Amino acid sequence: MGNPQLSERAVHAQSWSVHYPDTPAPALDSVTLSIEPGERVLLLGPSGSGKSSLVACLVGLVPHSTYAEIDGELTVAGKSVWDIAPAELAGSVGVVFQDPDSQLTMLTVQDEIAFGLENIGLDPAQMDERI
Repeated sequence: MGNPQLSERAVHAQSWSVHYPDTPAPALDSVTLSIEPGERVLLLGPSGSGKSSLVACLVGLVPHSTYAEIDGELTVAGKSVWDIAPAELAGSVGVVFQDPDSQLTMLTVQDEIAFGLENIGLDPAQMDERI
């Protein structure tokens, strides 16, 4: 029997809409998409097209840390973003922003990876193998 995580879509959105307060139009309007495990996706569009809002949803900042009116369904690794905290999503979702150099905090690649693993609470005995 295979890994049950692999049989689920990595990301699934069905009519997902995000409307921030005091804005005339939704940042995302009825987005429907599916991303399969292992699939690589480039999110591309002009400024204001909703790229950052979609990423904020995928990492759980919306709806957990940023207020917005939300409609539709969004699942990451088979779990609704409503039911999973951003800290737990960090085990499944990673983001590289437009300027990756501004995101680095450590001096070596090994230390940078270890920092992320520490933040998700990984057992130190498993870190060397993962790194």
